[in-house]
Order: sequence, then C-alpha cells, then structure tokens
Amino acid sequence: MAPSAVEAFAYPGAAKILAEQNLTLKTGDGIRLAECASESGLVRVVRQVASPFEVCFKVTGSSGYLALEISDVTNIKGDSHALKATVSSEGATSSVDIKKNEWTPVGQADNSTGNKPAVLLELVAGDGTAATTPAPEFPAVGSITVGAAGRAGSRGCTGTLVDPMWVLTSAGCFTDDPPQLAPAPLL
Repeated sequence: MAPSAVEAFAYPGAAKILAEQNLTLKTGDGIRLAECASESGLVRVVRQVASPFEVCFKVTGSSGYLALEISDVTNIKGDSHALKATVSSEGATSSVDIKKNEWTPVGQADNSTGNKPAVLLELVAGDGTAATTPAPEFPAVGSITVGAAGRAGSRGCTGTLVDPMWVLTSAGCFTDDPPQLAPAPLL
C-alpha cells in the first residue's frame, strides 16, 4: 500500500540548514528563511555570537508560524505583521511583542529582563496583508488543515468536494494509524 500524502509541516531542508547555517528550523507554515539582502520588509533576527550574525525570514501571507531554535538572540526587527516571538532564557519562557518595522531588544539586549542570553523558539505572525489567491484550476479540490498549521501534531491534506456536504480526503490526515479509525455510522 502506498503511503498517504499528508503534510506534517516539517521545515524543508532543515538538516542542511542546520549543517550550513547553525539554525534549527523545526515546523511551520507561512514563514520561510530568506536571504537578508534579497528584499526589504523581512523579519530580521540578530544573534550576538554566531554565524550568520543576522538571519532573515519572510512571512508569505497574512499570517504564519515557525518553530525554531536560534540561540544568543539580541534583537528582532518586525515587518508589517503583528509579530510575537517566544523566547527562553535561563529556563523561563516568555512571549515578546515585536514592534512593526522596528527593532525590539530581546535576550542580552533587553534591560527589562536582566540582559540574559535568550533562545528564540517561535515566531507567530498575523494581522498582515492577505496575499491574493488566484482562482483555482480545479475548484472542487481544496486543502484541509487539522490543528493549527505548522504546530506539532498538525497535518495538512487535500480534499475533494464530492457532494455539497461531503469532502473526500485521506484517513492519514487525521491519524498516524488509519486502520485504527472506526467507520462512520451510516445515516
């Protein structure tokens, strides 16, 4: 039996990025690693002692999520989205609102938290300009997301509208063990 095509939101090429850039990118949806010199309007993360010193991300739609681990973060510059960063410092985890299009000190640059080293764990973007979505070539085919996109345990699959009230998709979209699913009762 062929495996199901289920999107688990694992970051593509994460092992190569870790080896080449010392960045741990785990899961996500809507936020991707970008070349800092490639364009303006990126989310910029500055690390105190690491190479590369500055790491950039692009939010590709109106919202996004990325689970990652970047140590020794000192400053984050927001883009046009409402952006929250989850950071960990000396075992305590906190959420930081990142100013739109401005620098926000975190970790050793943040006097309010005692200038302690910080690890960036999550970026969550929202409230941005929605990307224009072209009309689909196959309007009866869409996407199904189970859980919050990019978060641990979430999944994404395609679905086909087969009746005004019925969508056909893979059982693997709902569980790692499809044979364990009980059949739905007939109506």
